[in-house]
Amino acid sequence: MGEVRVHNTIDATPDQVWSVLSDVNRWGEWNEVIVDGRCDRGEVGAVLSCRVAVGPGWFPVKSRLASWTPGESLIWGEDRGWLVRMHHGFSLKAEGGRTRVDHFERFGGVIGRSVFPAVRGSLTRNYARFLESLRDRVESQAR
Repeated sequence: MGEVRVHNTIDATPDQVWSVLSDVNRWGEWNEVIVDGRCDRGEVGAVLSCRVAVGPGWFPVKSRLASWTPGESLIWGEDRGWLVRMHHGFSLKAEGGRTRVDHFERFGGVIGRSVFPAVRGSLTRNYARFLESLRDRVESQAR
């Protein structure tokens, strides 16, 4: 299984970070990495769709929420057995009045393992950019 994982620390509480991160439908207003976000409701099993920047292009995603824990985690993914497994998400952890945000994606299955080496570098850079944009958005609202 392949994994991309980046993190950043935001000068705000987990609840303040969550208020921006959980508003999936507004992601495109403040970042250029994961756009056109749509989520019909904030609960496990809800459909989440978006487009993710990969290299020079975009990858469309339509998955189900696997975790929706306010102030803690937002994870979506799909599992098609041996063919493809993908889980993408965020975890939040309070650290002395600030919040550490981990942004990760795990790839498995035949397709996941074959695609991962080609996209790892691009996704690592882009997910770090997403967290920088999240930090800027949250910190500007927390002032």
